[in-house]
Parts: sequence; structure tokens; C-alpha cells
Amino acid sequence: MIKFCSLKCEGYMLKIFCFLFYLSHALYAQVIWSPPVNISAPGDIVAVPAQVAVDSAGGNSVAVWQRSNGINTIIQAATKPFGGDWSTPVDLSAVGQDAQVPQVAIDPSGNAVAIWIRSNGVNFIVQAATKPFGGSWSTPVDLSAVGQTALEPQVVVDTAGNSVAIWQRSNGANTIAQAAIKPIGGDWSTPVDLSAIGQSAVFPQVAVDPAGNSIATWQRSGGINNIIQAATKTFGDGWSTPVNVSLPGQNAFNPQVAVDPAGNGIIIWQRFNGVNLIIQAAIKPFDLKGWSIPINLSASGQDAVFPQVAVDPGGNAIAVWIRFNGANFVIQAATKPFGGDWSTPIDLSTAGQNAELSQIAVDPGGNAVAVWQRFNGANLIIQAVAKPFGSNWSTPVDLSNVGQNGIFPQVAIDIGGNPIAVWVMEAGANDQVQASQGSFQK
Repeated sequence: MIKFCSLKCEGYMLKIFCFLFYLSHALYAQVIWSPPVNISAPGDIVAVPAQVAVDSAGGNSVAVWQRSNGINTIIQAATKPFGGDWSTPVDLSAVGQDAQVPQVAIDPSGNAVAIWIRSNGVNFIVQAATKPFGGSWSTPVDLSAVGQTALEPQVVVDTAGNSVAIWQRSNGANTIAQAAIKPIGGDWSTPVDLSAIGQSAVFPQVAVDPAGNSIATWQRSGGINNIIQAATKTFGDGWSTPVNVSLPGQNAFNPQVAVDPAGNGIIIWQRFNGVNLIIQAAIKPFDLKGWSIPINLSASGQDAVFPQVAVDPGGNAIAVWIRFNGANFVIQAATKPFGGDWSTPIDLSTAGQNAELSQIAVDPGGNAVAVWQRFNGANLIIQAVAKPFGSNWSTPVDLSNVGQNGIFPQVAIDIGGNPIAVWVMEAGANDQVQASQGSFQK
């Protein structure tokens, strides 16, 4: 950041401002977390990961999850105004058929969009609901066409409130990555195919910059092995023809994507090198069409899997993943300054028991928070670490209560450096969604 300021700030006063900006973000020491609170109602089992999003300007939060009503699973949501308490959960999906795997996004004004899949009695279709800030959730609408099952929905929203949804859908022969867009105040578009027919495309992901330019990625069979592909969309235009991002020759899996405010993209994935799985990444500057040659982030010798990536407004990236150390799984991370190289990976979790399902979030000042679940010898505990901008990672702290399993953590963070983590607490027959609020302290 000091280098950035020296290049960009002209004049004495601007240099002082940049220096103070750096200090205000670099002198954070740690994150103080609140005790966990239940945000779902007791009663029936909560399944699969809860999801959370925080608006970047006001710090208002929204969480979604799926919950059994005793007959089928429904999507529920709760909201939390900045500095306030979580609301009573409300149902988003209609009763009568199972609804699953919700996702949520929120724009800087606090307008939220949730997406999920729901059975229509024959197959699963993608549905969505929206919530204006201070208002109520809309009636769900169908995004994918009936006739074949659609799965793996994802949703993002730009700073103006325009939404992009992506999913995979069977065409009867193979699965295709599809997308739909919703302009702020408008309706969802007709779905369009992103991947080519002929081989299955799965696990789609999408990211969007503040101007509404999007990058989508997915895993697709090349006929011999799986490759990572991507397509881009400039705001107001159509999607590009897909291109290969990973190299041929060995299978590549589980892509994730992030994009900075300037539209520069990063895709990260796991790829077999003939001996074990390693984490790889490629970048795409906004003004160039092609992706860079992939580079290895994790060390060879042991498997590394399930990467996640986030990028701050300055284009600085942080990746986390799970890697086997020969005895158990640990969470690792690497960082990349804008225009620079990826750092050597470091361990975030403590060795000795398995840690898994890591997630990462970065605030506009470049402060990062990572969460995961880790076995303590008796049960699974949700843990978190923080990395103030320009500083080192903190020691892990426990977020969930001991004595019960905390699983499937998720994390989001607002402009003020206030993270919110959510997870599912296994409590016998009645699981609950829990949340903890954090705050960077100087």
C-alpha cells in the first residue's frame, strides 16, 4: 500500500492521506469475536451449509439455510442490521417439495438476492427471491427451464444491484453451465448456455466487479480428462465463447473465481500432477482476452484440495485450501500482491487433528478472515484466523462452543472490518444455525 500511494498520490496532502490510510488498515492486531448465537429456530434438522453475505457499505447481513419442516426441506433466511440483532427466520421457498442448497448475495445498499434449487415433483429447478433493504422477501420465481434437473446454483450482485446467477443443467445428454441476469428493478432474463454441448460441465462459479463485468468458470470434461473453462461478460454485452484455463493432460477440479474492482480476474482450482493433487491459479487482466499460464500454489508431495480465493479492491489476492501434511489435513494460505507473485504457502491451522472446509473473506482495506472446522479430539470446532493488511496471520481462535459439533462454516466481512461467521451446530436431532460477529481491534 505504501508503494501504491507513492505511485498514485500527487502532492503533499495526498501523500499524508495515503500514509494515514495505510496506518488505519495496517495496525489492526486481532479480531474479537462475540459468543455464538442461534439464528435458526429450534425444532427440525438444519441441513447443509448456511450461507452469509454482508453489504459492503452498511454492514447489514443476511443468512440463508435449508431446514426441514417435518415433511420437506424449505429455504429460510434471517437478517441482521449493522449493530442490531438477528431477525426471526422467514421461509423463502414454498412448502410441498424439497428446496436445497441456498446461496445469497447483497449489494452495498442492502438489497439481497437468494437462490436455491427446488423440486417440482419431477426434477429440480433453480429459484430465486429478492429483498429490498428494509423490505420483505419476494415470491420465488423460476430461473431454469423445466424438463431437466438444474443443480449447483450460485449468485453474485454488483454495486448497482444487478444480479448474475449461474448453475448447471442437464440437456438430456450432458450437463451445461447456464446463466441468467437480473437488472436492478427488473426481471430475470431467459437462461443462456455458457458451456458447449458434447461433454458435461459441472461446479459453475461466478464473480462480478462493481461495474457489472462478470467472469464465470466451471469444470468440463475434455473427453479424456477434466479441464477448467471460463467465459467473460462485459456489462451490457453477451457472454464470450468459453476458453480453457487449466492445461490438458491431467484432471482439474473445483474451480473458484474472484475479480477486483478493475475487472482483473483470478481462477484457482486443484489439479492432478500425476502423483498428487496441487492447487493452481491463473489470472486475467481486464484489458486482455487470455488467461495466464497456470502456476502451482501448493507444494507437491501431498494432496491439496478445495481451494477458495478472495481479492481486495487493490487487486491483492488471498487463497486458502486444505493440504495433507502426512499425518492430517491442515489449512494453508498464500497471498499475491497486485502485479506480484504468489507467496510460499503457510499453515493457518494447528497440526495434530484434521482441519477442513476453509473459507476466506477480505474487506475493502485488505484485512482478511479465514474460517474452517477442525477436530479437537472429541468434536468439530469452528476456528478463525485474521490477517490485517500488511501483517501476518493470527493464531487460530475457537468460535463454536465445545461439546457439540460445529460444521460447514461460512464468513463475510463489511467495509469496517467487521466479519460475520455462520455455521451449523449439530445438536442431536435438532441442528441449529449459529453466528458470531467479529471486529478488528487495533
